[in-house]
Amino acid sequence: MFSSAALASFDLMLIGGPDGRIHRYDPINQISLGSVTASSNNTMVTGDSDGNVLYGVTGGSGLRQMRYGTGELVQILQGGASYVSLEARNGHLFQLTGDTVRRIKN
Repeated sequence: MFSSAALASFDLMLIGGPDGRIHRYDPINQISLGSVTASSNNTMVTGDSDGNVLYGVTGGSGLRQMRYGTGELVQILQGGASYVSLEARNGHLFQLTGDTVRRIKN
């Protein structure tokens, strides 16, 4: 009789790369889970619980939302180009621009 161990992690890091791709990484098992093509200069990246990644493009006029499993573009959201942080939480997307926090998606 043979047995094998299976390790599963439910943590996922989404990292915007300088190559225009969003890289998926499992930090617990320290393995790459591949990447999806986004667009160049994606400076801020956040994920939501619905399997979407939201990212901003430097010099752009909005944010893009796509499915991180397939790379399918879901929508383009209007938001400022001068933000410093993005956060997806409980179905809402928050954007920090200087000293102002804006909710731009619910």
